[in-house]
Amino acid sequence: MKKRWISGILVALLLVWGCSKKEATGPQEKPPELPQNLESRIPSVPSNAPAEVQAYGNVVTLFHGLFLQYFQQMNNAVQNFPAQREGGNWVWQTTYQQMSIKIVSNVKSDGTLHWEFYITGTLDTIQVNNFKIVEGDVNADATFGSWKVYDPFSGNVLYTYEWTVDDSGVLHATLTVESGQRLELTQAPDGSGSLTVYRSDNTKEFSATWAADGSGSWTAYDENGQEIGSGTWGPGGQAPPSLPNTSLDQAIVEVPSTAPNQVRTYGQFLSGMRMNLQMMLNHMLNAYHHVPPRLSDSTWVWEFTAGTLTIRMQATVLADSSYHWELYLDGTDSHSGKSYNNWKVLEVTISADQSHGTLIFYQENSTDVAFHYTWQVDVC
Repeated sequence: MKKRWISGILVALLLVWGCSKKEATGPQEKPPELPQNLESRIPSVPSNAPAEVQAYGNVVTLFHGLFLQYFQQMNNAVQNFPAQREGGNWVWQTTYQQMSIKIVSNVKSDGTLHWEFYITGTLDTIQVNNFKIVEGDVNADATFGSWKVYDPFSGNVLYTYEWTVDDSGVLHATLTVESGQRLELTQAPDGSGSLTVYRSDNTKEFSATWAADGSGSWTAYDENGQEIGSGTWGPGGQAPPSLPNTSLDQAIVEVPSTAPNQVRTYGQFLSGMRMNLQMMLNHMLNAYHHVPPRLSDSTWVWEFTAGTLTIRMQATVLADSSYHWELYLDGTDSHSGKSYNNWKVLEVTISADQSHGTLIFYQENSTDVAFHYTWQVDVC
């Protein structure tokens, strides 16, 4: 709710100032101007990063976007609205509906611009009087900025956002929220960067790093600083192959229940094979949808642990654009009590159009083939 009304006020200011006329302030006095390169001060994470990385990164991007919107309102005031000199400050004042709005700016001794945004009137059913809702500093080339947003209900600082750009062009951004949680983000000119999240007690909660090609890794931590999860993801522009649109078990022929006994005997074997395949497909689906993949020597790898059992799935795109999938089990299954030693359970090769393929099941903890199955769907 707080985010919505803050943003709404800023949009309203743009409309008001956009329709105003700037008046002269005197030949020897000139109001300060805001830098025009603030867009480049918005950090971001790779678009192909896992959802948890995106969620934290988007928090920083969202609030920098809010500040950027505020900067744009200040720029519109400078360009289109008459400024008044009050002591060492420049002041812009206007009204919107029944709310009075005042912008104050001054230049510090080091050349940094300081801005303050005040409102008077009724805001979300509460009466505010000359309440400072936003204040911040920015230098002339936008290599430094520090901003605060205040809560009109409590008067407390809701968000503090700061950034610097070092001599190498690396952007360092920090967002601190009212609860004390802190997010730190870096972004280099080549697109590489990092993200670190700290709890209010300054213990690390999450971290991620990524290279210029968009590939990266992440780690999550508990309250004691112990790792509780980690993963990697592939480079930008390269997406892992999708699982087949239809379940692979549909490629196994079903024998009619009305068939003679001799036929149904073989049909029972096929039914058993279908059940085994369906169970393994569940493992593949869990890995695919819940674990970020990593790319290793042109092979995509999904790996996760369930209790003491490690499940690994691999996928490779072959020269003819077909896909080759493999499923491995390592460790002990807590449900069955069975132990596996990096057992390749199955491998599947399926054409790009899914019209034909090959399925191989291996004997338990062995490289011996249990059965080999091929299929092809004729186009009518």
